Amino acid sequence: MLKKLFPAFLLVGTFGFAQVGVNTSTPNATFDVVGNPDDTSKFDGMIAPRITGDQLNAKNYTASQTGALVYVTAAGALTGQTADVNSEGYYYFNGGLNKWVKLNTGTAASPWNIQNTANPATANTQNIYQNGKVGIGFSAADALSDRQFEVKGDMKAQYGSGSNYFGIDTNLLGVGNGFYYADNSDLSAATSTSVVLTRPGISSLQSTYGNGGGSMATFSNPNGGIFGLVANNSDQTVDASVWGKSDGSASYLSFSHSKTSAESTVLMLEKMKGATFIYNNTSGTGEGNYTLPRTNGTANQVLVSDGAANAQLLWKDASSLPQKIKTLASGTVAADDYTVLITGNISLPAASTANQGKVYNLVNDTATTVTVSGTFRINGGNFTNYDLNNSNFGRAISVQSTGSAWVLISRY
Repeated sequence: MLKKLFPAFLLVGTFGFAQVGVNTSTPNATFDVVGNPDDTSKFDGMIAPRITGDQLNAKNYTASQTGALVYVTAAGALTGQTADVNSEGYYYFNGGLNKWVKLNTGTAASPWNIQNTANPATANTQNIYQNGKVGIGFSAADALSDRQFEVKGDMKAQYGSGSNYFGIDTNLLGVGNGFYYADNSDLSAATSTSVVLTRPGISSLQSTYGNGGGSMATFSNPNGGIFGLVANNSDQTVDASVWGKSDGSASYLSFSHSKTSAESTVLMLEKMKGATFIYNNTSGTGEGNYTLPRTNGTANQVLVSDGAANAQLLWKDASSLPQKIKTLASGTVAADDYTVLITGNISLPAASTANQGKVYNLVNDTATTVTVSGTFRINGGNFTNYDLNNSNFGRAISVQSTGSAWVLISRY
């Protein structure tokens, strides 16, 4: 009987002092538990009620149970008071919030949730998501960003797949904002690249493979702008380019195909001057430079040069053009001759497709007879020599090449 009353006596005494002690007669708080650390046969600790999330969800706690502590052995329905009971662990009831709140276990939950769940992330290896807008480099004084993701400062992103690297860099190579592909994670060491770069007054797109490649660039200033398209071969000795400039200092459009310090062909377009062709030979020395007229000319007009170093071609009536006249005592009439004053026996060049349509005026300029050798044709037949004398209709003839013979078209 004494053994049964003694615990009750202790309990009455404890309640009387408004403090409870376990394994101690001098509790230092409302509830003071002293363990048995040196007794390996006894397990120290307190065990809260163990309950599943669904079992806890079935109960309806009130403010009177504020501070209640349970250990949830398995998550259950995430609704009502157990909306945040999403994993095993200790939870306490918060009467002000009217829900169960998980105790901090030493692994702090972040504002990021694990992807495809409503569970807060607790490790930096987890896949996460965030519903709000994210600002990096922001301060408390900055206005709310209107972007889902905004960075104040420079930023770099690079993705690699095998030997291919794709990236965005707001401070690419220290000069501007860029989008790029490269065959090396270090763009400056890459041999194959494709880069879009923007910086103040300049934007460009360039693709290279070794030393060869192509590029497009635009330049702007307060007076206008410039653009260029350039393609070059593998050793950068030959390039094809298009350039346009309109910035107050000059205004033109040029097309060029050139070799370094060697041959080139350039077409320049200027709104009032027209089209100018410029040619350099294999030594890089100029061999032609002429500008076409802006007008159409009229029927039967031909283009002629003014003979200047930077020649202006002009429309002229063919009949008004001066024709070459010379004296010839022997030899063969030249391809560019027109009127020949003959003072000895001479020959015509062989009629061929190269000179088909060519006309010569052959005039005896002596007091004797001279002979012109060649293949002549008249009245459907060919003959080889024609004598010019001093009689009317015998001293001069006009001949024209058919491509195989010289046909007589007039005598005088």
